[in-house]
Amino acid sequence: MKLSNSSWVHGLAARMLRSGFNRHLGRLTGTHSMLARLLIAALLVLAHVSTARGQLPPEAVILSKVKIPERQKSVDLCPVHLVPSDKQLPTWKYKGDEYRGHTPQCRDEFKKDADTYSAAARARRWENNFVSVMSIIWCPITDEVNAGGGVQWKRLGLQWESCCKFCDQDFAEEDFPLALEQLRKRAKLAYKATGGKYVEGAKSPVEGAIDKSTLGLQTGPAGDDTDPASAPPSPSPPQPAKAAPTAA
Repeated sequence: MKLSNSSWVHGLAARMLRSGFNRHLGRLTGTHSMLARLLIAALLVLAHVSTARGQLPPEAVILSKVKIPERQKSVDLCPVHLVPSDKQLPTWKYKGDEYRGHTPQCRDEFKKDADTYSAAARARRWENNFVSVMSIIWCPITDEVNAGGGVQWKRLGLQWESCCKFCDQDFAEEDFPLALEQLRKRAKLAYKATGGKYVEGAKSPVEGAIDKSTLGLQTGPAGDDTDPASAPPSPSPPQPAKAAPTAA
């Protein structure tokens, strides 16, 4: 598959941002020269321009509006060790939630400080659910929001999706742990922003959660953001009246 120049520039500049300037300066020139710094600046400008081709910047997702379904239930996560519970062990209830431990000793340990353990488990479980449905939203290579329909990978127990042709081919295995770390940071922020609320039945976890200002929308007459594609068509200009036929 042949890559377009814009895809190559887009991916190279994005990888520079994620991996650090000095490392790539050394890779490109061997020295930290002014020429190399100007080259990086130019690449970053071009990468910004290429983003308009479909990908959205990472901050396009409004974390307070994401819709996270409750895939992992309270019984599935050990509230003491915050790891998957052992399905062979008995369950117990606390304040309406059902729990199960990772080891037989977890139940007694939980009782020593039930409020603290249950709160920590509730937060971690929500974060796990966030990660499980949002891993395909941000490209693991560039960290940009995917337009959808890209190449997908299964890594670290999660499904990831590419945002462009460059990322289809030029990904590295170390990209995925870095992407997961970033995803967990966003999960913590989203948990605070949403209060840990679950939303079932949404078509997408980012349904209604995309910042319209990142879509290149135009401001309508009333001052609201209007998608040009969905705006009503402009009225056609008046056509000149046809002259009445003359009698022979």
